[in-house]
Amino acid sequence: MKCHVARRLRVLLPIAWTLGIGLVHGIPMWEKIEDPLISDLTVLSLTHASSHPSFPDGILVAGTRQNGVIISEDGVTWTHAGLDSTSIATMAISSVDGTIYAGEGDGGVIGIGGFTGQGIYRSDDASNWTVVTNGMLNPTERVAAIAVNSLGDVFTSINGRFHATTDRGENWTNIDDPQIEFVSAIAVGEDDNLIVGSYGLVTGYLSVLSRDGTSILHQFMLPQAFDRPSALLVDPYRNKVYAGLTVSLNKPINFHASSDTGASWGQSASIGEPGVVEPEGLSYPWIAEIVARPFGDVIALVNRTMEDPIHRSADGGVTWELKSEGIENNIVLAATVTGDGTVYVGTEGNGIYKSTYALPTELSHFSAE
Repeated sequence: MKCHVARRLRVLLPIAWTLGIGLVHGIPMWEKIEDPLISDLTVLSLTHASSHPSFPDGILVAGTRQNGVIISEDGVTWTHAGLDSTSIATMAISSVDGTIYAGEGDGGVIGIGGFTGQGIYRSDDASNWTVVTNGMLNPTERVAAIAVNSLGDVFTSINGRFHATTDRGENWTNIDDPQIEFVSAIAVGEDDNLIVGSYGLVTGYLSVLSRDGTSILHQFMLPQAFDRPSALLVDPYRNKVYAGLTVSLNKPINFHASSDTGASWGQSASIGEPGVVEPEGLSYPWIAEIVARPFGDVIALVNRTMEDPIHRSADGGVTWELKSEGIENNIVLAATVTGDGTVYVGTEGNGIYKSTYALPTELSHFSAE
Protein backbone atom coordinates (compact mmCIF):
# COMPACT_ATOMS: atom_id res chain seq x y z
CA MET A 1 0.00 0.00 0.00
CA LYS A 2 2.83 2.39 0.84
CA CYS A 3 4.44 1.78 -2.54
CA HIS A 4 1.14 2.55 -4.25
CA VAL A 5 0.80 5.77 -2.26
CA ALA A 6 4.41 6.73 -2.98
CA ARG A 7 3.87 6.23 -6.73
CA ARG A 8 0.77 8.40 -6.65
CA LEU A 9 2.61 11.07 -4.71
CA ARG A 10 5.50 11.13 -7.19
CA VAL A 11 2.97 11.89 -9.88
CA LEU A 12 0.72 14.21 -7.92
CA LEU A 13 3.24 16.33 -6.03
CA PRO A 14 4.66 18.09 -9.11
CA ILE A 15 1.08 18.71 -10.25
CA ALA A 16 0.16 19.97 -6.81
CA TRP A 17 3.15 22.30 -6.77
CA THR A 18 2.06 23.74 -10.11
CA LEU A 19 -1.51 24.10 -8.87
CA GLY A 20 -0.29 25.77 -5.69
CA ILE A 21 1.58 28.40 -7.68
CA GLY A 22 -1.32 28.84 -10.07
CA LEU A 23 -3.78 29.47 -7.28
CA VAL A 24 -1.86 32.50 -6.11
CA HIS A 25 -0.99 33.93 -9.49
CA GLY A 26 -2.19 37.52 -9.52
CA ILE A 27 -3.58 37.47 -5.96
CA PRO A 28 -1.87 37.76 -2.58
CA MET A 29 -0.46 34.57 -1.11
CA TRP A 30 -1.55 35.67 2.36
CA GLU A 31 -4.79 37.20 3.56
CA LYS A 32 -5.51 38.76 6.89
CA ILE A 33 -8.18 37.25 9.12
CA GLU A 34 -10.54 40.14 9.67
CA ASP A 35 -12.10 39.13 12.98
CA PRO A 36 -12.00 42.40 15.00
CA LEU A 37 -11.09 40.48 18.14
CA ILE A 38 -7.65 39.65 16.78
CA SER A 39 -7.01 42.28 14.10
CA ASP A 40 -4.49 44.29 16.12
CA LEU A 41 -3.14 41.66 18.51
CA THR A 42 0.44 40.51 18.77
CA VAL A 43 0.40 36.73 18.38
CA LEU A 44 3.41 35.06 19.98
CA SER A 45 2.46 31.40 19.50
CA LEU A 46 0.16 29.22 17.40
CA THR A 47 -0.74 25.55 17.49
CA HIS A 48 -3.60 23.31 16.43
CA ALA A 49 -5.15 19.86 16.82
CA SER A 50 -7.10 18.18 14.03
CA SER A 51 -9.36 16.63 16.66
CA HIS A 52 -9.87 17.30 20.35
CA PRO A 53 -12.17 15.88 23.05
CA SER A 54 -13.87 19.27 23.41
CA PHE A 55 -13.62 20.20 19.71
CA PRO A 56 -14.30 17.18 17.45
CA ASP A 57 -13.69 19.17 14.27
CA GLY A 58 -10.37 20.51 15.48
CA ILE A 59 -9.12 23.66 17.13
CA LEU A 60 -6.64 26.46 16.48
CA VAL A 61 -5.06 27.97 19.59
CA ALA A 62 -3.10 31.22 19.72
CA GLY A 63 -1.11 32.79 22.52
CA THR A 64 -0.98 36.58 22.50
CA ARG A 65 0.95 39.36 24.18
CA GLN A 66 -1.06 40.59 27.18
CA ASN A 67 -4.35 39.23 25.84
CA GLY A 68 -4.08 35.61 26.91
CA VAL A 69 -5.31 32.72 24.75
CA ILE A 70 -7.68 32.92 21.79
CA ILE A 71 -9.16 29.96 19.92
CA SER A 72 -10.99 29.19 16.69
CA GLU A 73 -12.72 26.14 15.27
CA ASP A 74 -12.78 27.39 11.69
CA GLY A 75 -9.87 29.84 11.48
CA VAL A 76 -12.28 32.69 10.77
CA THR A 77 -14.11 33.43 14.02
CA TRP A 78 -12.03 33.67 17.18
CA THR A 79 -12.97 33.85 20.88
CA HIS A 80 -11.14 34.53 24.11
CA ALA A 81 -10.23 31.38 26.01
CA GLY A 82 -8.89 32.70 29.29
CA LEU A 83 -5.61 33.84 30.82
CA ASP A 84 -6.59 37.44 30.08
CA SER A 85 -3.80 40.04 30.44
CA THR A 86 -1.09 37.38 30.21
CA SER A 87 1.49 36.88 27.47
CA ILE A 88 1.70 33.32 26.12
CA ALA A 89 4.95 32.73 24.22
CA THR A 90 4.71 29.00 23.51
CA MET A 91 2.01 26.31 23.39
CA ALA A 92 1.59 22.58 22.76
CA ILE A 93 -1.32 20.13 22.62
CA SER A 94 -1.03 16.53 23.74
CA SER A 95 -2.07 13.97 21.12
CA VAL A 96 -2.88 11.54 23.95
CA ASP A 97 -5.72 13.38 25.67
CA GLY A 98 -5.94 16.85 24.15
CA THR A 99 -4.39 18.61 27.13
CA ILE A 100 -3.29 22.12 26.17
CA TYR A 101 -0.12 23.53 27.70
CA ALA A 102 0.64 27.26 27.59
CA GLY A 103 3.91 28.84 28.61
CA GLU A 104 4.03 32.42 29.79
CA GLY A 105 6.61 34.73 28.26
CA ASP A 106 6.91 37.87 26.17
CA GLY A 107 9.04 36.59 23.33
CA GLY A 108 12.18 38.09 24.84
CA VAL A 109 15.59 36.44 24.99
CA ILE A 110 16.05 33.81 27.67
CA GLY A 111 18.74 34.48 30.21
CA ILE A 112 17.79 38.16 30.35
CA GLY A 113 15.75 39.51 33.26
CA GLY A 114 12.79 41.85 33.26
CA PHE A 115 9.98 39.28 32.96
CA THR A 116 7.83 37.80 35.72
CA GLY A 117 4.98 35.38 35.04
CA GLN A 118 3.34 32.21 36.37
CA GLY A 119 5.17 29.65 34.25
CA ILE A 120 3.17 26.79 32.70
CA TYR A 121 -0.63 26.59 32.47
CA ARG A 122 -2.69 23.48 31.69
CA SER A 123 -6.20 23.19 30.28
CA ASP A 124 -8.40 20.27 29.23
CA ASP A 125 -11.06 22.38 27.53
CA ALA A 126 -9.33 25.60 26.35
CA SER A 127 -11.33 27.51 28.92
CA ASN A 128 -10.25 26.63 32.46
CA TRP A 129 -6.56 26.89 33.24
CA THR A 130 -4.40 25.62 36.10
CA VAL A 131 -0.86 26.69 36.95
CA VAL A 132 1.36 23.58 36.99
CA THR A 133 4.86 24.42 38.20
CA ASN A 134 5.51 22.19 41.22
CA GLY A 135 9.19 21.25 41.29
CA MET A 136 10.33 23.82 38.73
CA LEU A 137 13.33 26.05 39.27
CA ASN A 138 12.35 29.73 39.01
CA PRO A 139 8.99 29.03 37.29
CA THR A 140 8.11 32.73 37.04
CA GLU A 141 10.69 33.36 34.33
CA ARG A 142 10.21 33.10 30.55
CA VAL A 143 9.00 29.82 29.06
CA ALA A 144 11.03 29.29 25.90
CA ALA A 145 9.64 25.98 24.59
CA ILE A 146 7.11 23.20 25.27
CA ALA A 147 6.95 19.76 23.62
CA VAL A 148 4.76 16.72 24.31
CA ASN A 149 5.65 13.17 23.27
CA SER A 150 3.36 10.30 22.24
CA LEU A 151 3.03 9.15 25.86
CA GLY A 152 1.85 12.55 27.05
CA ASP A 153 5.14 13.39 28.79
CA VAL A 154 5.91 17.10 28.65
CA PHE A 155 9.27 18.85 28.28
CA THR A 156 9.87 22.54 28.68
CA SER A 157 12.50 25.23 29.08
CA ILE A 158 12.04 27.86 31.78
CA ASN A 159 14.55 30.60 31.04
CA GLY A 160 16.86 27.95 29.61
CA ARG A 161 16.43 25.37 32.39
CA PHE A 162 15.28 22.00 31.08
CA HIS A 163 12.34 20.33 32.86
CA ALA A 164 10.20 17.21 32.36
CA THR A 165 6.94 15.82 33.74
CA THR A 166 5.22 12.46 33.35
CA ASP A 167 2.01 13.39 35.18
CA ARG A 168 0.60 16.30 33.14
CA GLY A 169 2.59 18.89 35.03
CA GLU A 170 1.66 17.94 38.59
CA ASN A 171 5.34 17.37 39.35
CA TRP A 172 8.38 18.51 37.36
CA THR A 173 11.97 17.34 37.36
CA ASN A 174 14.85 19.63 36.48
CA ILE A 175 17.23 17.90 34.06
CA ASP A 176 20.59 19.47 34.75
CA ASP A 177 23.26 18.47 32.22
CA PRO A 178 26.30 20.74 31.79
CA GLN A 179 26.56 19.64 28.15
CA ILE A 180 23.09 21.06 27.43
CA GLU A 181 23.25 24.44 29.23
CA PHE A 182 20.54 26.92 28.12
CA VAL A 183 17.72 25.17 26.22
CA SER A 184 16.10 27.38 23.59
CA ALA A 185 14.12 24.91 21.42
CA ILE A 186 12.62 21.40 21.85
CA ALA A 187 11.03 18.96 19.39
CA VAL A 188 9.96 15.33 19.62
CA GLY A 189 11.71 13.08 17.13
CA GLU A 190 11.72 9.44 16.10
CA ASP A 191 10.81 6.91 18.81
CA ASP A 192 10.04 9.86 21.10
CA ASN A 193 13.70 10.82 21.32
CA LEU A 194 14.06 14.55 21.89
CA ILE A 195 15.73 17.06 19.59
CA VAL A 196 17.01 19.92 21.71
CA GLY A 197 18.61 23.21 20.72
CA SER A 198 20.79 24.81 23.37
CA TYR A 199 23.68 27.20 23.81
CA GLY A 200 26.33 28.33 26.24
CA LEU A 201 28.42 31.44 26.54
CA VAL A 202 29.96 31.02 23.07
CA THR A 203 28.81 27.77 21.48
CA GLY A 204 25.42 26.46 20.39
CA TYR A 205 24.39 22.79 20.15
CA LEU A 206 21.84 20.53 18.50
CA SER A 207 21.40 17.38 20.60
CA VAL A 208 19.42 14.15 20.40
CA LEU A 209 18.34 13.03 23.85
CA SER A 210 16.74 9.83 25.12
CA ARG A 211 12.95 9.88 25.45
CA ASP A 212 13.19 10.85 29.13
CA GLY A 213 15.67 13.62 28.33
CA THR A 214 18.37 12.36 30.68
CA SER A 215 20.92 10.92 28.21
CA ILE A 216 22.65 12.52 25.21
CA LEU A 217 22.62 10.16 22.21
CA HIS A 218 24.15 12.55 19.67
CA GLN A 219 25.39 16.14 19.87
CA PHE A 220 26.36 18.56 17.10
CA MET A 221 28.27 21.76 17.85
CA LEU A 222 27.18 24.69 15.71
CA PRO A 223 30.12 25.87 13.60
CA GLN A 224 29.66 29.61 14.15
CA ALA A 225 30.37 31.21 17.51
CA PHE A 226 27.47 32.83 19.40
CA ASP A 227 24.78 31.07 17.33
CA ARG A 228 21.61 29.99 19.14
CA PRO A 229 18.97 27.49 17.93
CA SER A 230 15.66 29.34 17.78
CA ALA A 231 13.37 26.92 15.88
CA LEU A 232 13.16 23.15 15.44
CA LEU A 233 10.92 21.05 13.20
CA VAL A 234 10.62 17.30 12.71
CA ASP A 235 9.24 17.13 9.17
CA PRO A 236 7.00 14.05 8.71
CA TYR A 237 6.71 14.57 4.94
CA ARG A 238 10.43 14.41 4.14
CA ASN A 239 11.62 12.49 7.21
CA LYS A 240 14.01 15.34 7.99
CA VAL A 241 14.77 17.50 11.00
CA TYR A 242 15.30 21.24 10.52
CA ALA A 243 16.92 23.77 12.83
CA GLY A 244 16.67 27.54 12.43
CA LEU A 245 19.15 29.76 14.20
CA THR A 246 19.52 33.20 15.66
CA VAL A 247 22.94 34.22 14.38
CA SER A 248 25.32 37.11 14.86
CA LEU A 249 25.21 39.75 12.17
CA ASN A 250 27.18 39.11 8.98
CA LYS A 251 27.23 35.35 9.58
CA PRO A 252 25.62 33.50 6.68
CA ILE A 253 24.56 30.13 8.11
CA ASN A 254 21.17 30.23 9.83
CA PHE A 255 19.64 26.88 8.84
CA HIS A 256 20.70 23.28 9.36
CA ALA A 257 19.06 19.99 8.46
CA SER A 258 19.45 16.34 9.34
CA SER A 259 18.54 13.28 7.28
CA ASP A 260 19.21 10.80 10.08
CA THR A 261 16.95 12.03 12.91
CA GLY A 262 19.56 14.40 14.30
CA ALA A 263 22.63 12.16 14.40
CA SER A 264 24.41 14.39 11.88
CA TRP A 265 23.65 17.84 10.53
CA GLY A 266 24.43 19.84 7.43
CA GLN A 267 22.89 22.77 5.63
CA SER A 268 21.38 20.52 2.97
CA ALA A 269 18.49 18.23 3.87
CA SER A 270 19.00 16.24 0.66
CA ILE A 271 22.16 14.60 1.98
CA GLY A 272 22.96 12.92 5.25
CA GLU A 273 26.52 14.10 5.49
CA PRO A 274 27.71 16.86 7.81
CA GLY A 275 28.63 20.04 6.06
CA VAL A 276 28.01 23.74 6.12
CA VAL A 277 26.77 25.70 3.13
CA GLU A 278 25.20 29.13 3.11
CA PRO A 279 21.45 28.75 2.41
CA GLU A 280 20.64 30.42 -0.88
CA GLY A 281 18.07 33.17 -0.40
CA LEU A 282 17.80 32.99 3.40
CA SER A 283 20.33 35.49 4.69
CA TYR A 284 18.58 36.82 7.79
CA PRO A 285 19.77 36.80 11.40
CA TRP A 286 16.78 35.22 13.16
CA ILE A 287 14.56 32.33 12.06
CA ALA A 288 11.57 32.48 14.37
CA GLU A 289 9.65 29.41 13.20
CA ILE A 290 9.79 26.54 10.70
CA VAL A 291 6.73 24.60 9.52
CA ALA A 292 6.17 21.99 6.80
CA ARG A 293 3.17 21.48 4.54
CA PRO A 294 1.87 18.24 2.99
CA PHE A 295 3.18 19.53 -0.37
CA GLY A 296 6.64 18.73 0.92
CA ASP A 297 7.62 22.41 1.01
CA VAL A 298 9.03 24.11 4.08
CA ILE A 299 8.03 27.57 5.32
CA ALA A 300 10.44 29.68 7.38
CA LEU A 301 9.39 32.75 9.32
CA VAL A 302 12.21 35.27 9.42
CA ASN A 303 11.98 37.68 12.33
CA ARG A 304 13.44 41.17 12.60
CA THR A 305 12.66 41.92 8.96
CA MET A 306 9.35 43.50 8.03
CA GLU A 307 9.77 43.60 4.28
CA ASP A 308 10.36 39.91 3.57
CA PRO A 309 9.15 37.93 6.57
CA ILE A 310 8.27 34.59 4.92
CA HIS A 311 10.38 32.27 2.79
CA ARG A 312 9.62 28.90 1.22
CA SER A 313 11.89 26.03 0.20
CA ALA A 314 10.95 23.12 -2.06
CA ASP A 315 14.24 21.24 -1.72
CA GLY A 316 14.66 20.71 2.00
CA GLY A 317 16.18 24.06 2.79
CA VAL A 318 18.93 24.27 0.18
CA THR A 319 17.36 27.14 -1.76
CA TRP A 320 14.66 29.58 -0.68
CA GLU A 321 12.27 32.01 -2.33
CA LEU A 322 10.26 34.91 -0.94
CA LYS A 323 6.61 34.13 -0.27
CA SER A 324 5.48 37.26 1.55
CA GLU A 325 2.98 38.77 -0.87
CA GLY A 326 0.03 40.09 1.10
CA ILE A 327 1.87 40.13 4.41
CA GLU A 328 4.69 42.57 3.68
CA ASN A 329 5.56 45.14 6.32
CA ASN A 330 4.79 42.77 9.17
CA ILE A 331 7.03 41.10 11.71
CA VAL A 332 5.98 37.44 11.91
CA LEU A 333 6.38 35.55 15.16
CA ALA A 334 4.52 32.22 15.02
CA ALA A 335 3.03 29.67 12.62
CA THR A 336 1.09 26.43 12.44
CA VAL A 337 -0.17 24.22 9.59
CA THR A 338 -3.58 22.53 9.55
CA GLY A 339 -4.34 19.20 7.92
CA ASP A 340 -5.38 20.71 4.59
CA GLY A 341 -2.04 22.49 4.24
CA THR A 342 -3.25 25.96 5.26
CA VAL A 343 -0.58 27.95 7.09
CA TYR A 344 -1.60 30.41 9.81
CA VAL A 345 0.95 33.01 10.95
CA GLY A 346 0.89 35.40 13.87
CA THR A 347 2.29 38.92 13.62
CA GLU A 348 3.50 41.77 15.76
CA GLY A 349 0.44 43.98 16.33
CA ASN A 350 -1.45 42.94 13.20
CA GLY A 351 -3.24 39.75 14.16
CA ILE A 352 -3.24 36.53 12.14
CA TYR A 353 -2.86 35.81 8.42
CA LYS A 354 -3.52 32.59 6.54
CA SER A 355 -2.11 31.23 3.31
CA THR A 356 -4.26 31.25 0.19
CA TYR A 357 -2.60 28.31 -1.51
CA ALA A 358 -4.24 25.23 0.05
CA LEU A 359 -3.42 21.59 -0.53
CA PRO A 360 -5.48 20.10 -3.39
CA THR A 361 -8.24 17.81 -2.09
CA GLU A 362 -6.92 14.77 -3.93
CA LEU A 363 -3.64 14.97 -2.03
CA SER A 364 -5.11 15.53 1.43
CA HIS A 365 -5.76 11.79 1.81
CA PHE A 366 -2.12 10.78 1.34
CA SER A 367 1.09 11.08 3.30
CA ALA A 368 4.64 11.08 1.98
CA GLU A 369 5.55 7.92 3.88
